[in-house]
Amino acid sequence: MKPRLLIFTMAIGLVITTSAQAAISGSDHDFSGQAWSGGTICQPCHAPHDGPNASSLGLLWNHEVPSYANYTLYEGATSNDGFAGLDRDSQACMSCHDGSIALDSFGGTTNGTQFIGASKQIGAGTGDLSNDHPIGAVAVYDVTSTSLTPDPKANGVRIRSMTVAGQAESVVSCASCHSVHNKASLPQLLRVTNSGSQLCLACHVK
Repeated sequence: MKPRLLIFTMAIGLVITTSAQAAISGSDHDFSGQAWSGGTICQPCHAPHDGPNASSLGLLWNHEVPSYANYTLYEGATSNDGFAGLDRDSQACMSCHDGSIALDSFGGTTNGTQFIGASKQIGAGTGDLSNDHPIGAVAVYDVTSTSLTPDPKANGVRIRSMTVAGQAESVVSCASCHSVHNKASLPQLLRVTNSGSQLCLACHVK
């Protein structure tokens, strides 16, 4: 690689890294102040050279993932093949937020002791999401009926893609409403304020 190109590439990498750190620094997902994190911001979730669960989850994922046989999704719909009923981003969220895996179980460590607080658990360690907003396979977003559903990106939310019953589908994800790297002033790391139900109305035309 030519010296100028190398310097340019390194500079771009530094800007991206610094930007990501600045966004998450001080947010609910900044664990750098915890003794178990080793003072790092990124590594509890990601590894720069492929984490132990990256082959199954992607995202250079460095955190242990649950081993449930299934998740019970909205109104009792069942994913009986593990994580397959959830989109990739939701899987990543649940590796901490379902309460079954310790926050400090990352980098190949599987016997962590620091669990997420009960008020931030979703599924309470059982995989039961039946009373939570539909995500993944039970939350296919109709991107063709534009007269009924707005463009989600234009309204601040983000629709994700996954395979549902062998078909590529657009689905609602945890990451549709929440921005995990965003230190915005909005509560619960929301992408859009829900004042006046603005977040809900980004998808639900009423």
